[in-house]
Parts: sequence; C-alpha cells; structure tokens
Amino acid sequence: MVPPHRALHFPVAFPPGGKPCSQHIISVTGFVDSDRDDLKLMAYLAGAKYTGYLCRSNTVLICKEPTGLKYEKAKEWRIPCVNAQWLGDILLGNFEALRQIQYSRYTAFSLQDPFAPTQHLVLNLLDAWRVPLKVSAELLMSIRLPPKLKQNEVANVQPSSKRARIEDVPPPTKKLTPELTPFVLFTGFEPVQVQQYIKKLYILGGEVAESAQKCTHLIASKVTRTVKFLTAISVVKHIVTPEWLEECFRCQKFIDEQNYILRDAEAEVLFSFSLEESLKRAHVSPLFKVHFKGKVNQSK
Repeated sequence: MVPPHRALHFPVAFPPGGKPCSQHIISVTGFVDSDRDDLKLMAYLAGAKYTGYLCRSNTVLICKEPTGLKYEKAKEWRIPCVNAQWLGDILLGNFEALRQIQYSRYTAFSLQDPFAPTQHLVLNLLDAWRVPLKVSAELLMSIRLPPKLKQNEVANVQPSSKRARIEDVPPPTKKLTPELTPFVLFTGFEPVQVQQYIKKLYILGGEVAESAQKCTHLIASKVTRTVKFLTAISVVKHIVTPEWLEECFRCQKFIDEQNYILRDAEAEVLFSFSLEESLKRAHVSPLFKVHFKGKVNQSK
C-alpha cells in the first residue's frame, strides 16, 4: 500500500533487451547493503557492466558523497562522478541523461534520497496512490481475529498444503509419443499448487519426471537454490514460468516455450550469472561429459 518511492519500484521505460547504458562500466562508492544491491540491479537492467572495483576502464562512478579513495581516483583519472539519480532517470526513460552526465543535477551529492524517482517521469504511474482508501470504522470493528487454538489442538492441525499429496493425482489421460512428451519438474511451489499444475499437465499428456536427469522442463517462478533447480539446470532443455503450463492448458496443447523462459534479473545480479547463458552452455557442453579420443584399454 506504500507508494513507490524508488526509481527501481517502477517498470523500466524501454522494451526487454533494451540496453541504454551498454557502453558504460559502472562502479559505486559510499553505498552499502541493500542500497548497493539496488544499484547493481539498476545497472544490470540498464545494460551496463558493474564492477566492484574502480580502474581506468570504468566510465562512471556513482557516489553517495564526494569523498573516499574511489572518488579521488575517479577525479584523477577523469572518470565522471554522478549521483544515483542519474541512473534512475535513465531507467525511467530520460535518455538525455546519458549526454548530461556533467550537469549539476547529477553531480549534486547532498540529496535527501538519491533513489527517489524524478516526479515528472512517473506522474502517470502514481495515479493509483493519489486517492486514499477509506475504511469505515464499522468495517474495522467488524474484523475479528480467529480464536487461539489450545496447544494440543495445534499439534493435531496440519496445514492444507501438507495434507495434499501429489500421489493423489490420477495418471495421465492423454498419451503422446515419447519425443513429444514433456517430462516436467516443479520447484518453489506449495504442494497444493503443484497438485493443480500436475492435473493440467496430465490432461495435456505430459508427465512428471522421475528425476532431474530425465527432466525436459523445469517450472519455477524464480531462481532458487533448491536441489531440483541446481541439479536440473545442467541437463534440462527449458526452464519456464508457470504461465507456460497455464497457456498450454488454455490452448489444450503444448506450445513453444520461448515466450515463457524464466527471467529473474535480481537473482542473476545477486549470484553473478546469466540463466540464459548457463542453459546454452549446458546444451553445448553437458556438465562432466568428457569426450575421449582413441581407445581405452580395458583391464582383465
């Protein structure tokens, strides 16, 4: 319910794959923890390269304050020093900022909140927060919290997600040829949700994979460090979002996966990898697969 108060809270003002800062190599100084992580993500979304260090090849240094070793070196090497608002404006569609890197607007470091969006760039996106929600006193009074359960009752109550067993789902109702049959694994979902997904998968003729090694499709809503995700990434053909299965069910057939490939920019920045590149590399050169030339002597 809180109004978006950082540039990163808004959708970027360019299509997927757009990289207005592709020529920039950005470093940061003075920002820590979540602020630093936000700047790394902003740089990634803008198409820039991020480095934790500063060297002569860097093209921009984003500063919280005009102090510190990085700032002094940037001045010595004539690397432009800007505030975080410069990068935020670019994400919100002010591409003129790319040519205005020396403007006083972007070289002022006394901003109360350097991550705040420039208002005129997001006015049309803030309409939903201009009229406050009115909740009547009667409605507030009518809200009652559920009574607390006794200790012995708590022990006997099992969450509905735990009661739903995947084994309860009936087997596939449609049979496809092996080469056309998706073998699917799900990760990061509650059992109840997985149960619903499997019902739709079976109606379409797909099957649940027995293991990651036999999996062709991994369905996930984000990058996770689950055993399924980490083992499947090196062998699976496709990592897609649940929307792929939902659209397949709507069309009553398995459709092309390209528009439903999982993209998780925040995790890719956090773990310093590209999911798309990792999948491509795994398909070209499977993990731990060694090609031997010549013959191998067998011992008796």
